[in-house]
Amino acid sequence: MILPQSVLRAFDPKVFDLCEPYRTTEAQMPVEYAFPNGRWKHDDWAMFKDTTRRSTARRVPLPFKGLEGKFEKRWMLWDTNYPTAPDTKIETRTYWTAGGVFNLPHALVDCAIEDSGWASFACYLNGEWVPCFKSYRAIVAGRRLAYYSGGLKQDVTCSVRDDGSIRSDIMGWWDPPTCSFNKIKENV
Repeated sequence: MILPQSVLRAFDPKVFDLCEPYRTTEAQMPVEYAFPNGRWKHDDWAMFKDTTRRSTARRVPLPFKGLEGKFEKRWMLWDTNYPTAPDTKIETRTYWTAGGVFNLPHALVDCAIEDSGWASFACYLNGEWVPCFKSYRAIVAGRRLAYYSGGLKQDVTCSVRDDGSIRSDIMGWWDPPTCSFNKIKENV
């Protein structure tokens, strides 16, 4: 079953409409999620697994800016080919892989602090910062509870191949509300 765009829009109609110009082409999709060789459907969702990832992808400027709650700035590996939000600090930093040591771009990104309660974020759309995303993270009864409001969320995941090239999953995603309640893994 496919999650209709009208249902996704219902979570935040204003932001959804502002994101329409940022819909992706197949060529703009991260390789990992591109049709036909990637995981091009949301097969990791509990429901609506036939929904295509491209239908929820928005190539909005990233990273988001923290607004309220507990968040911290972290240097994250960065794909400089992706649209970057204004005033984002980017610097070259040393990165170690099995293939060697590389000097690669990193961006200073606002990230919710693990297990710290509510945090809200804004995306830079049409020349202004627009509130778009809320998360809640806590430890409850020895388990990690994570809740994400429906709407636009960011994925700023990059990794480095052994040759030093960047494999980027960076993208804005329009998702329904999600919740997880997972056992905390013990350090071995």
